[in-house]
Amino acid sequence: MDTTPWRLALTTGAVGLLTLGVALVPTPAHAAVTSGTVGVSGYSSVTGTDCGATVWSSPVPSSVDITDNGATVTSSFSRTGTVTKSSATTDVTDLAQSASISAKLTPINGGPAALTISGSSTQSVVPRLSASACDVYAYSSAGFSATVDLPTATWVSISGSGKGRGSLQAYIASNDNAAGAIAYAFGEKGTGSGASLLPAGKAYIYGILSASSVDSDDTIKSSSYTGSATLDLKPVGYGSAVSGKGKKYVAPGERNCTTNTVSASLTKAAKKKASKVVVTAGGHKVTLKGKKLTKASTVTLPVASTSATTLTATITPKKGKKVTVSRSYLACG
Repeated sequence: MDTTPWRLALTTGAVGLLTLGVALVPTPAHAAVTSGTVGVSGYSSVTGTDCGATVWSSPVPSSVDITDNGATVTSSFSRTGTVTKSSATTDVTDLAQSASISAKLTPINGGPAALTISGSSTQSVVPRLSASACDVYAYSSAGFSATVDLPTATWVSISGSGKGRGSLQAYIASNDNAAGAIAYAFGEKGTGSGASLLPAGKAYIYGILSASSVDSDDTIKSSSYTGSATLDLKPVGYGSAVSGKGKKYVAPGERNCTTNTVSASLTKAAKKKASKVVVTAGGHKVTLKGKKLTKASTVTLPVASTSATTLTATITPKKGKKVTVSRSYLACG
């Protein structure tokens, strides 16, 4: 028997308030990868009288460390092997295996972070005789593992896809395994996805990609699989990029998960060049015109903590057509 496992030790309706101040902005969150690895694995087993162990052309490399520095980390191997019946040396089975993985984890520093991986796995077992006395089994895989410290509750989503005979599994869970998201992508053009809210604390990330194992006694004696997965982490209340042509009038701010509010600041252009500004979020609406428009600096609207929301401001200029600006936010819990 030949075993070369790779080590996996590594370790997201009331009217609104009109204020003259600045909306509260959540303190940036920080997380750290405690440890992490990516690696490849090859395995074979042999049964049968006088059937020796697999003789491989090369060993499988050790795993490689990964951290959240945005650098791409790779690992791969490709090898051939033979199994020979010692009492009948013409009874030989040829083996071939390969696996590769490429992974990148962007910095986890309070904004969005992402882990992206892609990989492949192949194997074959082909007896030279029509009837071999040796039963040979082969399996190869590629994978990653990490432990991350999350200082705040974090939304996580996983998506994956794959092609061929095999599977891709990606998983993240909290320290007590109370919450997690998992994606499976398997078979020809398989896809999968999952999403969940993780509490603050340690989170464990794990993934493995492999072609289906093969056996010399089976009809199908070879398999191959390729796949990729992306894991996105975003802190609760995370706001998307601002969109719309009304940016020069209204600036949507951050969502505040302590006060369960979302705010937008009015610019000088809004006060001087707009006749009306309507701000909506979470089913609430504030309409500003006249003196209210010229005096207000910030609009703050209440939003339910458990709901995602979008803040939209519709601006009616004194001259020209209406324009809008909007920003979407994840739920706070």
